[in-house]
Amino acid sequence: MSNASEKSVDLTGSAKPLTTMSGREVTYLGYSLPARGERVVSCSEDKTVRIWDVESGKQQGTPMEHKGWLESLALPRDGGRIVSGGGDSKIHVWDVETQETVEEWRGHANAIQCIAMSPDGQPGASGDVDGEIMIRADEGGRRNRTFS
Repeated sequence: MSNASEKSVDLTGSAKPLTTMSGREVTYLGYSLPARGERVVSCSEDKTVRIWDVESGKQQGTPMEHKGWLESLALPRDGGRIVSGGGDSKIHVWDVETQETVEEWRGHANAIQCIAMSPDGQPGASGDVDGEIMIRADEGGRRNRTFS
């Protein structure tokens, strides 16, 4: 016997989007929605991280640029920072208000594919294309452990 909920969600197209955000001619590779739901953060192969207003669908501020394409981003719970990584093998920590890099974490030899933040808001982990996972120890991005 199934324990499935009696409620269902129609995913056939009858649901209408709340907002559509556009402004790039390249593929979006990552999205994150802060806890308050007022903004969406995106990263893309055009080497930028951008913040979007959910209500208006318009970009806020200026793009934050990496030297390589981007594939992953994460937002600490407090919403004051954005953490992004990709083809340049570096993790950038951005201040949301100034949209400037406040830290740059190194250690991966290859492109970063994923980033996760710890539930307590501290740095979590990052993984690269070769399967190496780094556990970060503190806000400075210092490596605690590395797994391959």
